[in-house]
Amino acid sequence: MVLQYDLARKVRTKQRFLAADDPRPGIAFDALKGLSMEKWMCWSALGASGVVFLLFLLDMILSMPFGKLSPVVDILAMIACGLVAYVSWEALRDLR
Repeated sequence: MVLQYDLARKVRTKQRFLAADDPRPGIAFDALKGLSMEKWMCWSALGASGVVFLLFLLDMILSMPFGKLSPVVDILAMIACGLVAYVSWEALRDLR
C-alpha cells in the first residue's frame, strides 16, 4: 500500500515538473527531497565548520597542520567557523 502511494506520488511529481515547451518530451525535472535534504545540509555545514575550527585551533596551539603561519588568521578563521556553526544551528532549529 505504501509503495503504491509513493509510486503514485512520484508520477504526479514528475508530471508536474515536466516543461511545457521542452523539445524532449518525457524528460522530467525531479525536485530534490526538501526538508530532509535541508537538514542534512545544516548538519554537514555544522560538522565542516567544527572540523575547520579544530584544525585552526590545533594550528594555534601546536602549530601542526599549517605551521602557525599567522595567529591573526587562526583567530579570524575560528570566528568565521563559529559564525557558520551558529547560522547552521539556527537554521536547523528553524526547520524543526
